[in-house]
Amino acid sequence: MSEGVVLIIDGGEDSAGRFAAALREEGFQVKISGNARDALTQLQQFPPDCVLCDFDLPDIDGYWVVSRVRASAAKVRAVPFVMLMPSSESIARMQDIADGADAYIEKPGETREVVAQVSALVGMIARLKERESLTAVSASGPTAFRGDLSQMSLGTLLTMLDMERREGTVRIDDEKNNHMVVEIKEGSIVSATVNGKKTPSIDVLRRALGLTGGRFTFQPGEIKTKLAKRQAIQHLMLEAMRLEDEEA
Repeated sequence: MSEGVVLIIDGGEDSAGRFAAALREEGFQVKISGNARDALTQLQQFPPDCVLCDFDLPDIDGYWVVSRVRASAAKVRAVPFVMLMPSSESIARMQDIADGADAYIEKPGETREVVAQVSALVGMIARLKERESLTAVSASGPTAFRGDLSQMSLGTLLTMLDMERREGTVRIDDEKNNHMVVEIKEGSIVSATVNGKKTPSIDVLRRALGLTGGRFTFQPGEIKTKLAKRQAIQHLMLEAMRLEDEEA
């Protein structure tokens, strides 16, 4: 049984063939596109379950593809992206360019790491679709939902909202009656509070990501707070986990 469809966007026949062979061995169906424009057309017509995209493409670049997919109003905007980045780029530059991607791997890319990243993203999307812990709380307009942190972690929730480019407010209530509120917009955290007090986003995530109990609520809606400094959700979560690991 197929594990899903993966679109590889890569102008290099050798690397595309190497990744395609490894993914097919794991049960994925694989399609290959050699340039950005053709790939975008394929994505819009037949959205895959995941995209493996080289940053360096013959016509434009991988960032052009992912930025247009994320800006789309169609379902394709939620397709997970793994971006292959030049090894010469600095970490900061890679994070900036990979904005909109869900993971990035330094080129030339270990085949096992590529397969693991793709499998993890496809598996996560499949689990999210099966979740029954998300209960709709609004029948009209954009759907609001709530859930239990013992069944869906905050990290999974934020990743889902980031992939779908949702805009709105996440409220987390822990088992000690503390409440944390995070405003998200355009794949970034705009503001965060703990018990009504404005708090750095990284501190809120360090506190909330490890929760195994409590409740969350997501309320979609326009966020009017201006984003003074870019705080990409995925990068903040990675940094929060790194800091927690260092203190452990």
